[in-house]
Amino acid sequence: MDHYQLLPNSTEPFKIIIAGTLRNLAANERNRIAIANAGAIPELVLLLHECQDISGKIHATSALARLALDLLNKRIIAESGAIEILENLMEHTESLLFRIEAARIFNNLAIGSIDNKIYLAEAGAIYPLVQLLLSNTQIGKIEASKALWNIAYNNETATTYDTTDTNLTGLEGISPLVTLLTKYTNEAKESATEGLKLLCTTPERQNAIVTAGAIPILIDMITYGTEVCKEHAAGLLQNLIMHNAVNKVRIAEEGAILPLLALLRENNENTRQYASAAIWALAYDD
Repeated sequence: MDHYQLLPNSTEPFKIIIAGTLRNLAANERNRIAIANAGAIPELVLLLHECQDISGKIHATSALARLALDLLNKRIIAESGAIEILENLMEHTESLLFRIEAARIFNNLAIGSIDNKIYLAEAGAIYPLVQLLLSNTQIGKIEASKALWNIAYNNETATTYDTTDTNLTGLEGISPLVTLLTKYTNEAKESATEGLKLLCTTPERQNAIVTAGAIPILIDMITYGTEVCKEHAAGLLQNLIMHNAVNKVRIAEEGAILPLLALLRENNENTRQYASAAIWALAYDD
């Protein structure tokens, strides 16, 4: 594509314009292939990383999101380091528009690629997606939910939800995150547990996490999981118990008390604190 040839040696303002043009061209399937064949993807990733203007990061991300609709481009984008850059920017950039575009590229990268699903979960994409899910914007909640579902499920087995619902509450992210507790790698499980811990702030979400089958998985995690899994799982169990009498009974009946007591001997101070707080909450009425 002739527009790509101008990217490497142009000034930053002109690169931003070119990135916006490539985004528009990438709406066409054949253009996506041509843009990638011309070598534009690494230049767009470089612009995403180095551009000081948030509009440049948004244009580059939006162009890459459209390019990621092509199966071969998914691999090129993932191997270019874009996922790590996007994850870091998503956590530290206030621009809601950028975060929404980043969620879109995560979603497009996950569709049809098991390798990218695992890579996204391992690279830390889940936590900023959950943060976006908890934002006050409908489109942000929708894009975050779509990305979480496509990371967690294969296309043929994913359950759908109504993206026209005007009152998304964060519950939409719970089912895929609980699914991720038992899928892929330890890093993916750690990220999913951390995401659920962030989500578990209301009685409705507490109950939804339990209903989705999380309790026995979490007990297994605090018994046999990695150090990070134990920390996040203990914190999540504490959150599930707080001010929820029904969950206290269910968690105790599932056999959580002895594994929680065992965590008091862990070297990780956070893990010990979470376990201690959970045991205290189980023992006493609110």
